[in-house]
Amino acid sequence: MNREELSQEAAGWWLRLNETPQDEGLRQEATAWRNQSPAHEQAFVLAEQMWQMAGDVGPAKSQTEYVGTTITPFRRRVTPMKWVAGVAAGMAACLALVSAPDLVVRWQSDYVTSAGELQTLRLADGSTVVLDTDSAIALDYDGTERGVRLLKGRAWFDVTKDVERPFVVSAEDVRVEVLGTAFDVDLRDQGVDVHLREGRVRAISPLSGAHSLEAGDVLHLGKNRHADQADGRISQMAPEGMGLWRDKRLLIEDMSLEAALSELGRYDTGLIHIEGKALKQVRVTGVYDLSDTDRAVAAMIEPHGARMLRIGPLRVVHKNNK
Repeated sequence: MNREELSQEAAGWWLRLNETPQDEGLRQEATAWRNQSPAHEQAFVLAEQMWQMAGDVGPAKSQTEYVGTTITPFRRRVTPMKWVAGVAAGMAACLALVSAPDLVVRWQSDYVTSAGELQTLRLADGSTVVLDTDSAIALDYDGTERGVRLLKGRAWFDVTKDVERPFVVSAEDVRVEVLGTAFDVDLRDQGVDVHLREGRVRAISPLSGAHSLEAGDVLHLGKNRHADQADGRISQMAPEGMGLWRDKRLLIEDMSLEAALSELGRYDTGLIHIEGKALKQVRVTGVYDLSDTDRAVAAMIEPHGARMLRIGPLRVVHKNNK
């Protein structure tokens, strides 16, 4: 049995146990399944952790529909068995995708945050790091260099000047060298972005060479980072608009709704699905409050005649045809 099949079976056992917690016979059967091998036990534990992270999908009373600022309940139209099977399959897919990479990152990191969590760190040299949601770093300080590896996500750095020991942030194969400044580095599947609020930095990429940045510069590095931007392109933005995520505010500038909701999704454990290609491509600009992600989604989609249907941890965004 492969990992995906194990994950789906584990999710099914976990869901059935929570549907009927008083069923001692079912609990014994589940225990026997878990005891078959260490892989079975690990799959069950990961399913439990994934469910706790995503939030509870309970009966119909937990399902609501957001239409602007109005919340109205709706009736579930699938049978309980289909509901369990569908959720189990979705959980299995999520587990297969994220469990192994996340475990590796957690093993390598010195500091890590979960979805929706921000963490401020004071380093030994007096520098400050703000770790964004779902992010991780590892420290590598020595006598000649103050090194930080961004393993996942995004981090803001306010660096104490030390001419004897440069501060170096590495994100995969990108290296950002500074003496004293304030900036953030954002690591994505598509590449790396560097936003420089003040001071000067030098970023080095094996694909595009060295780049010198000044305050207000945004450097985009990575293959196909943006369809209309070449690797290593530098753009500008107002320095005061950088790092707003530290105050739980999300700045979106002329971004597709699909990309904007993906960015918002970093701050929430739920999943977001958009129905319709045209709706995915509408352009979004604004500053959104990350303390209530449901309201932030509503604020993004309302101007485009769309609404959001919430089913437990899943949000479905669709055009309002009424």
